[in-house]
Amino acid sequence: MGGAQKEKAPQEDNLESYLERLRKAENETGLLFILLVFLVLPVVFLGFIGALLYVLIIIGLLILIGKERSPWIYQETITVKNAGREWSKIAEDVPRLFQRYTLQNIVWNISGNKLTINLNLETSVIEHSQYGSYARSVNLGPFTVEAFFEDKNGDLVVQIRYHGEPPVMSGSIAAEQYEKIIMAFRLAVEDACAQQTSQSKNISDFAQLAEILASKGIVVAEVRCPYCGASIELPKEGDTVKCPYCGATLKVIDVYKVLLEIFREEASQESRKHK
Repeated sequence: MGGAQKEKAPQEDNLESYLERLRKAENETGLLFILLVFLVLPVVFLGFIGALLYVLIIIGLLILIGKERSPWIYQETITVKNAGREWSKIAEDVPRLFQRYTLQNIVWNISGNKLTINLNLETSVIEHSQYGSYARSVNLGPFTVEAFFEDKNGDLVVQIRYHGEPPVMSGSIAAEQYEKIIMAFRLAVEDACAQQTSQSKNISDFAQLAEILASKGIVVAEVRCPYCGASIELPKEGDTVKCPYCGATLKVIDVYKVLLEIFREEASQESRKHK
């Protein structure tokens, strides 16, 4: 089972540098607003009418800057070894996993080998003031993921284009959320591949599963039921096992998927410890 390996296309660049452009645009717009404030400040000395005009100008600038959006595009290519034959099934699984990881409402469709996911990206930020802290909702606008799946000599190649139009003054927030969205999509592709390649192994019974695990230095005596969470003791033979608590019947491939999720989560936690 091959792991996900990112390959850069010629037009690609480091993701962090693209995210930094959003933060930089926010800072530059903030400085521009301060400059404009100072430029119109002299009208205050024109008396009441001047002061009123000054206030109206500032309000107009705030409205214009608040509505300004900055188109943002990032492209990358992901290659997964030995997963090309299952590309159509993987493409169907990715949106479901992506929605689970992002907790966002998405609209998606598949046309040929192209997967398109659309979402309206919203988040909350915590604001602090002398009166306390409060949550503020931020609408970052539409975000689109376009992914083309292709089988190249048995390997899965996914060419991905991410597109968003965040408010310029929310560039830092957009950069943080965009990174999470992209990481979630990468993980969705990786996990969809893992699920399909695990099925293609055609594990027929628990004896074969034990052999596969033993070859990796892993011994598992029981697993948690994915339906009720109760402990299920794994049999030494046969191709199904029944949960003693809820009565659900699990096939050996279902147990293998549960184990994959556990191993992936443990690996993720270990990786975060070393960051």
